[in-house]
This record gives sequence, structure tokens and C-alpha cells, in this order.
Amino acid sequence: MTPRSRWLWLIPIGVALLTALPASACPADLDDDDVVGFTDLLTVLSAWGPCPGCVADLDGSGDVGFTDLLTVLSAWGPCLFEYGPVRDNPEAEQIGLEILGPGGALVLDDTRYERIDRDLGLIRKAEPGLAGEIHTPAWAPNRIIVRRVAGADLEAYDALNAFFQITDEDHLFSDWYVLSFPGNLNIPALALVYTDLDAIDLAEPDGLIGGSNTYAPSGRPGETWRWNIDDGFHDCFDGCDCHRLYVIDVTADGSVSTVSYDEVGAAWCDFGP
Repeated sequence: MTPRSRWLWLIPIGVALLTALPASACPADLDDDDVVGFTDLLTVLSAWGPCPGCVADLDGSGDVGFTDLLTVLSAWGPCLFEYGPVRDNPEAEQIGLEILGPGGALVLDDTRYERIDRDLGLIRKAEPGLAGEIHTPAWAPNRIIVRRVAGADLEAYDALNAFFQITDEDHLFSDWYVLSFPGNLNIPALALVYTDLDAIDLAEPDGLIGGSNTYAPSGRPGETWRWNIDDGFHDCFDGCDCHRLYVIDVTADGSVSTVSYDEVGAAWCDFGP
């Protein structure tokens, strides 16, 4: 049995799980046996030609042809989680993953990533003081902390780890472990996936302490986005003493306007001229 099929049989399917995971982790698996193989290939070949609505019409063109055949061949083998592309701008990806939230998808979509990447450049051009102020990650995007239930059956846990292709399982102490993944994920949403397991009674992001800057956009693709930016400094281990607070709007066509700017903090904060 493949990792994904063992996982699907053994894990209770909750609302959080269905929300976080893609509708089909393996669209070329036409017979739903969690492996792309000869049966799927034969399904495509037997439906060759005009076939609107056919399961073998993977590209939705109305015809089963070479594109569908290549889709099957390129996905050959066990179905595993697809992490997507490696992003050129890790800051933009981190911001995007954080705004997805616990109820969001596990991976960041291209549209949201590209908008964040573009907006960051426009904002720093309009506000040069932010040029060197990089968003501090709230948590590591490729690690999660879990606490296993002592003596629990780990079959479903091991199957889920195989599905996500974990790269390391580091024992912290007692029943606590840090799991590392080969790509970046929406970790709060992933934590809900892991807590669906009977063997896990707690899963949480590997939070990062001592951050100074936060960039928090809100808005829908194709609309104006409002960015709340906290440029913090001075003694930031447990929360910065000084803050430059920006509210900036960026329209869909790239116009930038600073809605407000405030300086907040202790009496000793030096905000400059």
C-alpha cells in the first residue's frame, strides 16, 4: 500500500484537513489506487480521441491526446504531496503563507505570491526607509513541532510523514518532536492536519522569537490591498520598544499611497529627523 493510500484509510477526514489539502493530490491517478501506473495509462489510451467529459481528458480540452498522456507519464509512481515551485522571493512567500491562516491552503498560490512580490517592491520605492526592513517570519515555514501520544499506534503518523516526504524527525525531549519538510508550507494549517491523528495530541508552528518587522497585507486579487507595516527596533527579543507604523494602500494597477504613519514607543526611542 502506498503512503498516501495508507494515510487516507487511517486518518479521520475533518473540515480542516479537507480545506488544507488540494482537491486532488494526484490528478493523473485515474483509478484512485494512489499510484499513477499502467492502469491509468491504459485508461488514457483506450479513450484516445474526442471524449468530452471523460476522466482521461486531464486537460479538459474535450479530446484525450498527447497532453493527457504526458500528464500521466510525468506523474508516474506513488502519489505524494506536491510542494510547488521554489520561490525567488522567500520574504514574499513567507508573508503569503502567514496570511493564509489555519483555515487556508497548505501552499501559496502563484497569484497571491506575485502580488505580494510586486507590492513589496512598490512600497519600498515609495517609502525608502523600508528598503532594508525585511519581514520577520512568525514561524519557520518548513518545520512543525508535534507531541506524540505515549504508546499510540504510529501507523497513520508514519504514513502522513511519508506523504509529506519529511526530511528529518528530531527528538526534542519526552514525546516532543520537530518534523522538517522539503518545502515551505502554511504551518498553522498543517498543524490542524497533524492534530487529526490519534497519535498526536498537539501540533504547533516552530515560532521564531526576537522579530522586529511585520508586513501584513489584506485584500483580494485584483483589488486594492492595504498593508499594515510595523518597522520595529530597539530591544526586540520580547517585543520591540520602538515602532514606525505604516498603513499603505497599493492598487491593482500599482499605485501606492501612504494612508498613515505613526511613531510609537518608549521615551528613549530615537526616530530621527
